Amino acid sequence: MLFRHTVASAAMAVLIAVTTLLTVCDALAEIRVSAFAIPSPFVPSRDGWMECVVRIENVGTSVERGFVEVSSNASMASDDALMVRAPYAVAGEATINVQLPIRVSSSIGVPLNAVLTNEAGHRTAATTVDVADLAAPLLVDAAEPPRLAGVLRNATVGLDFALSPEHVYGRSHARTGVVESVIETSGVRRETATGDPVLPERAAGYAGTTVVVMRSDQLLRLPANQLEALANYVLAGGTLALVVVRVEDLRTDTVVSFVGPDVIQGPIQRILRRLAGKSVVKKREAYSPAEDADGGVVFPGEAIRNGLVGFGGGNTRPTMFGGSASYGLGEVHLLPIDPTQGPGLEDAWVQARMRDLVVHAWNRRKFLAAQHGVLPPSGINDVVEVLDPNRSTGWTIAVAAMVLVVYAVIAGPVNFSLAARRQRPMRALWVLPVLSLGTFLLLVVLGIAAKGPLGEARHLTLIDAGAGMSKAPAFRYRGFYTPNSRQLTVRATDPSGVVDASTKPRAGAVRTLLVDRHGVELRGLSTIPWESVVVREDGFASLGAGLSVVLDLNDELTLTNRTSRNLRGVIAIKPPRRRTGERSVFYFPQILDGESKRTSEAQSLSIRPWIAARVPRRDGLGPVASLLDQSSKGLTEAWLALGSVSPTESDWWPEDVPVVLAQMDGGEGSSTDSGLRIRSDRVLLRVVGFGGER
Repeated sequence: MLFRHTVASAAMAVLIAVTTLLTVCDALAEIRVSAFAIPSPFVPSRDGWMECVVRIENVGTSVERGFVEVSSNASMASDDALMVRAPYAVAGEATINVQLPIRVSSSIGVPLNAVLTNEAGHRTAATTVDVADLAAPLLVDAAEPPRLAGVLRNATVGLDFALSPEHVYGRSHARTGVVESVIETSGVRRETATGDPVLPERAAGYAGTTVVVMRSDQLLRLPANQLEALANYVLAGGTLALVVVRVEDLRTDTVVSFVGPDVIQGPIQRILRRLAGKSVVKKREAYSPAEDADGGVVFPGEAIRNGLVGFGGGNTRPTMFGGSASYGLGEVHLLPIDPTQGPGLEDAWVQARMRDLVVHAWNRRKFLAAQHGVLPPSGINDVVEVLDPNRSTGWTIAVAAMVLVVYAVIAGPVNFSLAARRQRPMRALWVLPVLSLGTFLLLVVLGIAAKGPLGEARHLTLIDAGAGMSKAPAFRYRGFYTPNSRQLTVRATDPSGVVDASTKPRAGAVRTLLVDRHGVELRGLSTIPWESVVVREDGFASLGAGLSVVLDLNDELTLTNRTSRNLRGVIAIKPPRRRTGERSVFYFPQILDGESKRTSEAQSLSIRPWIAARVPRRDGLGPVASLLDQSSKGLTEAWLALGSVSPTESDWWPEDVPVVLAQMDGGEGSSTDSGLRIRSDRVLLRVVGFGGER
């Protein structure tokens, strides 16, 4: 009887195992998955964000649901891994794309793992996402086929700066400061059914992109989320080169939003026909040493000269690249000839113009205070100091020391002296514990009063905007301070943003970035008792009607505040004077919402310290530090903290346009963050260029 029972149990176990195995094999057979990075596999410089597409094909007949998970290593450290997770549902015999932002480090250079799990949490399929380690100018050719990408790939260029020495193919010339590199290029993945391009749905997906080349008919067909991501990419300092296929495209809302209304197409300016270029020189291999060969002088061929067109009106201005318009911190260029197909594709002069456009777009990035989707190359210690409540509790140490001194005096000489005077020496022994307990409770109350019993959050935000723009990239540092270890859930402020921890996570902590239709949500952020944990969010912020910066006929700047917030501690830096070449710095204590101020009404400051420091540094802010702190306590330290996390190649003060620094009153208007009360919410604004209404 026992033998039969044993045999029956074994048979049942085998049956269960076989059934489970068949179920798993069936699940693996029902789902096919592939993954790729867009718009290219090249990792953004240093440490930053990119976007990947996980393509899920259901070859079965039933609906499949579950989650896509991509292991996104933020650095070489194994305990600094971020799991990006998104839900999916695919009908039978259908294919879907799931797009996720992923944080990667340029030091990895190895494929990332993408895993599909079903609703029960079982693994159903897996693949890898190939990424490449590169920090060179990248041109993305959205045309089909991407022939311009093949023409310019590995073209040698001279750059004003390199992101890091180890990522430069060639070498830097000490005398000229020019860094030799090459142009990397990429085409665009397309939907097999429709042929439509697959482009990022967040501006952070373009973090490694220097120039996007696109035809106007392609631009008009982009889905709303991809169009918004492309517009935000340009707004944050990117470059869009647009081939106008039809004149009617210039009057569409999409193109008007980029270059302004009433843009017309007409004859090209004569100077462009006579503008010489240097032919493109390419390396034999991408990783070969830099060559010294220089291209010969080239001019446009007859077919090109006859086909060149010009653009005027709106926000455009004639440049060597066609009709160019500023859009936020970036630029949109209406190209005078189509470089994606013949005859422009084969013309050496057109190729030289496109190469020069890539170099121009790359060099403009040094005037950004921060790069959207690219994390700081150095630590954020200064930012943590500004957001750390422990800085404001230093007084408790002095008070605690005084309490202990008083306790020592009372518990010692006073206590025993009173006991001896009353001839009751044992009295001092039972009074001593009471005094000790009272002192201990007093110190505990003092610590709770200083630290706070519930914790708090503090925000420091930099908005880097173009003059007159209603929207701008925002870099938010959000600090969290709790009295005990806790798992926080942090949601991005706007749906287009990305967020992750900036301070080192607690050992063994695992955090997940959940992606849904409402944006992204960071889960599992582990806090440490009485220590600040900081996350950085790269997103965008609304500025009402913006801050207008215009120059009148008397060479005087006028600032008009239409941001819906009062501005305080305003510093305005004028471009060089026409005659002397000198720059001037002006200070306004406050500019109210709706108010206009002229520089003649401001206090004039010395310019010399500003020239010495390319970003806010203590030696540069020195002359105005007292004025800033009078307008808002701690404002100087906040600017210095943001200057410390700027890229090393940054130059906050471009010479040919004005720059305005200010603090926006009221912060961003939130009272809580992730369940914690916001104790401090400071928003700093940097505005670059001319723009806006008077």
